[in-house]
Amino acid sequence: MHYDALIADPVGTVRELYAAFGDQVSDEHAQRMNAVLADRPRDAFGRHRYDPADFGWSYAEINAEFADYTSRYRVQPESGSPAA
Repeated sequence: MHYDALIADPVGTVRELYAAFGDQVSDEHAQRMNAVLADRPRDAFGRHRYDPADFGWSYAEINAEFADYTSRYRVQPESGSPAA
């Protein structure tokens, strides 16, 4: 499960996870997940934006450092553009 997928479609991603284990998300479970998501906005605790430069890194350095991981797990490397 990729974080980006979970953020883009939380219930759909959980459905996919359940399906991978041969199970299903019940309608009631999906309704409850949607209710929780609707009740707590994404920025309920503020919006966090980090820049590698804050820690003495660059995106290129981070991408090089984690190249094996991102390749193995098919994670899209960071481009340096701020998250929406």
